[in-house]
Amino acid sequence: LVGLLTKYWASYITGWIYKYSKHETRVLFGLSVSHAAATLAIIKVGYDLKLLDMQVVNGTVLLILISCLISSFVTERAARNIALAQSIPTEINEPRTERFLIPVSNPENVHRLMELVLMLKNPSNKEPVYPLSVIEDTPKANQILKLLRSAIDQHSESFLNNGFQIEAIKRVDVNVVEGILGAAKSYDISDILITYKNNPSTAKFLFGNVHEGVIQKSVQTIWLNRMLQSFINYTTINIYITPKAFAETSFSGILSTLMRFLKYTKAKITIQSDSETLKNFSLNSKEYQLLEFNSIMGLNSETEVNQDTLSLFWHAREHTVSFNFEFDNLVNTYIKQSDFRSFIVIYPEIHIDRGQLDDMNNMESINPKYQKILDFPDKITGIFKTDSEN
Repeated sequence: LVGLLTKYWASYITGWIYKYSKHETRVLFGLSVSHAAATLAIIKVGYDLKLLDMQVVNGTVLLILISCLISSFVTERAARNIALAQSIPTEINEPRTERFLIPVSNPENVHRLMELVLMLKNPSNKEPVYPLSVIEDTPKANQILKLLRSAIDQHSESFLNNGFQIEAIKRVDVNVVEGILGAAKSYDISDILITYKNNPSTAKFLFGNVHEGVIQKSVQTIWLNRMLQSFINYTTINIYITPKAFAETSFSGILSTLMRFLKYTKAKITIQSDSETLKNFSLNSKEYQLLEFNSIMGLNSETEVNQDTLSLFWHAREHTVSFNFEFDNLVNTYIKQSDFRSFIVIYPEIHIDRGQLDDMNNMESINPKYQKILDFPDKITGIFKTDSEN
């Protein structure tokens, strides 16, 4: 406790001298509080010289463990808050050109996907829509490709009537995820529509689902969906937006697409998020019911919904500013609980290259079960808060 107190007050005094913000001071505290190398070296020498007994050594090891844990979590939380404070949702310098990629593996899903992209696409955008057939290299590959191509041609009439073009792509690849990512890169795709599948198998248990691989390895906007009926038949649409979604640079682009999408329905629409996000959202959605939630735990994923209800989750990828463990758990629980729930999960695009994304994915991810541990630094630093900080 003495070690934590002295480090905190040293950080606080330094922050006061240099006029650091509250969160900058906490970063300083987090980076300096850990006791590891030097402490371990000192205690080792003291023990070898018989100046310290084993109880002191055990206490020192415990000090190292606790201080390193606090250092990691305080720094992570404070750095995220600094990023949120500095994040101003602005448009990317280059205009966002919509190019939709529709990976298709089941002819029965083609109609729903084509209908969805027709409502998402800007009418003034004449870029083609790219249905993609990625088939594993098997003796039946050509036969499956013909079936998919036939299904795509069958449901292309609505696109052609609206003046849109369709450019079908086919790929034979041993890895479906890499096939989708390769096509997305080759055609400069902005949005990928993927049908959610929850068919357990040994391969999926070991290597994950296709949509999980695409979400993890791509930078484009992902529209993960399971539509059990035509969009216009839904009578209720519940929209849940992850806290701090407004801090992402892609916020305005996704919001514009979503508002255009909702114009096609007469359903009752409810939008739920934190107060800061709703302030940004309300400028474009005055006709919708906006509800603020104080805690994500108040959103019950076990609530019974009928087949005429569509749930739309505005999510975020891991390692982004607006990613929230509790919201991620809510989404995963909701979509896996029942096969008779319609939903769309939006993963906004991120503006980094694939190399940076690979580096982030190689980082050790914190398990959502330890969300309570992430709240621990606030409790620790809250002890030392002054009136000026509150």
